[in-house]
Amino acid sequence: MVRLIVRRILRLIPVLLVVYSITFGLFKLTPGSPFQLGTRPLPPDTIKAVEKQYGLDKPWYEQYVSYLGKAVHGDFGPSYTKRGQSVRDVIGPAIPITLQLSIAAFLIGPTIGIALGLLGAVRRNTWLDYLSSGVATLGVSIPGYVAVSALIVIFGVTLRWLPVQGWHGIFSVSAIIPVLALALEPLAVFARFTRSSALEVLGSDFIRTSRARGLRERTVILRHVMKNALIPVLTVGGLEFAGLIGGSFFVETIANVPGLGRATVVALIGRDFPVIMATVLIAALAIVVVNLLVDLIYLVVDPRVEVSA
Repeated sequence: MVRLIVRRILRLIPVLLVVYSITFGLFKLTPGSPFQLGTRPLPPDTIKAVEKQYGLDKPWYEQYVSYLGKAVHGDFGPSYTKRGQSVRDVIGPAIPITLQLSIAAFLIGPTIGIALGLLGAVRRNTWLDYLSSGVATLGVSIPGYVAVSALIVIFGVTLRWLPVQGWHGIFSVSAIIPVLALALEPLAVFARFTRSSALEVLGSDFIRTSRARGLRERTVILRHVMKNALIPVLTVGGLEFAGLIGGSFFVETIANVPGLGRATVVALIGRDFPVIMATVLIAALAIVVVNLLVDLIYLVVDPRVEVSA
């Protein structure tokens, strides 16, 4: 396990370097200056002076190396659009909000999804099975931005049960709509994968042997079926967490939640390159770390599974 962690950490370096290089290249290939936006564009001389202040007048390779060296030490520089603020000031308050949303959605979605998938497999061809399949199909078919918009219209505008926009903490009613919108897709994916995996386990020889030995059905399901069915399901855990990070861009923007996703969208509109770079690198780091945690959970759930480092 220690060897796996060390190797994955070493692999993290080239992954982040590739992500940084692609993001840097896309920004440089975008025509125009980030200081030309707005209804009143700055005069050319002023733009040149501002670009010199931020080091944008240097050759691209010097900018590449200079920014990379600062980013390694956690210094992403000043924001282009929020004058007088650093990138850390911009995204610092947003990171905890996105983490809270993602963790809450990742707790709710897989918990309900695994329960629905397991019930659908155990009660195959019953209304529970049809409910599980229907929820899985619905959740996979509806994008996050459609889900959050529908929830706002239903519960915020029509029924007036929940606030339409804003953020007052993860334990407030304002968090219900964005959390549900983010949890819908992982709920559906986990329900579908759990049902498929559980059906395969239920048809295996050792389950028939357990039942022949006189074990109670509840014991067979919880001790044998559930444990073995969840091993393949863990594979999608890292991918779904990555999906939550991507989905938060739309959900936070539509629901006006001041998280990392909304900060990224605002930075993209304003071409605030330092903020964009920081959020992209943080998202890539989070995805790699989650994938490593999934591999470690694999080893805990079933030590027989060999995870390739």
